[in-house]
Amino acid sequence: HVKFIFATTEVRKIPMTILSRCQRYDLKRVEPIALSEYLNKICSYENISIDEGALKILSRAADGSVRDGLSLLDQSIAYSDGNVNEELIKEMIGLNDPTQILDLLKLIVEGKTEDSLKRINELYDHGADPALLLKDLITNIHQIGMIKIGATEGIQNLLTASEFQNLKELSTNLEIQSISMIWQMFNKGLFEVQNSFSPISSLEMLIIRLIYLKESPNPQELVADLSNSISKMESENSGDNNINSKVKEIMDFFPGAEVENID
Repeated sequence: HVKFIFATTEVRKIPMTILSRCQRYDLKRVEPIALSEYLNKICSYENISIDEGALKILSRAADGSVRDGLSLLDQSIAYSDGNVNEELIKEMIGLNDPTQILDLLKLIVEGKTEDSLKRINELYDHGADPALLLKDLITNIHQIGMIKIGATEGIQNLLTASEFQNLKELSTNLEIQSISMIWQMFNKGLFEVQNSFSPISSLEMLIIRLIYLKESPNPQELVADLSNSISKMESENSGDNNINSKVKEIMDFFPGAEVENID
């Protein structure tokens, strides 16, 4: 008997005529911490010095694939003189400095438009790809969301101690609603950046939109403010002028909205 064993990471590209004649086994992604330990063990056997930060970056970049992890490790060993460190891995893979990405995200969250654009252009001038910059920001805002709700176990396995601490500090200044809004705008903006004739310009405009939208009145706060104003004016038997001005404020914020009188 002859048995054929096929392996692929693109199972959806295999014709159904072949899949229907195969016994299929789906292999799970290897957890980053397990992959990191495995790569560290190989380095020990080969007498290669590698630090914890480099191992975490390699295991993240491998995305659960042992094959990709080994390939990246082999490249990093050839790229180095037998001493593999975090900075060397970043240079080899072309990763953006996590510290600078976090600084950029902090500037955006604080609403510092000019400083945010300046930092983006500094990174761009040093060779950073706008789409990769935005992907790093998306990753960071997702990690902040996980930290905010207390789901930190998986996040800590992926990050160095300093990266985790910086994200944790940033999460204290953001509410879940803001995190969700930033996440949505970043993801929608990624398509624009990737398909733009000028990716850096698209990224700049995305940051400007995000900062100014973040500074706009929160609809929930406007409704609560309106409710409080109505209650106060009812107790004071005030006229309708103040109510109408508050309604107008909400109408201006939501163009095209209509008001229905309710008795």
